[in-house]
Amino acid sequence: MTEPIRELEKLRDEGIRVSANNAERVHSYWHVRADILLDEFLEQAIFARFLAEDIREYATQRGLERPPSARAWGAVMLRAARLGKIDKCGYASTTNPRAHGTPATLWVISLKKGC
Repeated sequence: MTEPIRELEKLRDEGIRVSANNAERVHSYWHVRADILLDEFLEQAIFARFLAEDIREYATQRGLERPPSARAWGAVMLRAARLGKIDKCGYASTTNPRAHGTPATLWVISLKKGC
């Protein structure tokens, strides 16, 4: 891995950390509840592949407060990946109108491999 890529990953991780800490400051135990809802989402998932916006919508529909920045979900997703629950599977266009169809990480449920 080249040095510029490592620097970009450090910047990404720092942005995620700041967003996650802010979400926790505004909504107590936000990350714990987000993790629980992600696990529930993965157990009930019909499709093996999904975007982070799918879990964000699922969690919001079940009463989880929106964090001050959606970037807080990055911490949830990366933690799930480190725990072997999900894997990156490529990219797909977002459907969220505010994201303007930008490419986002496509995730696959680890137990339902099949990118």
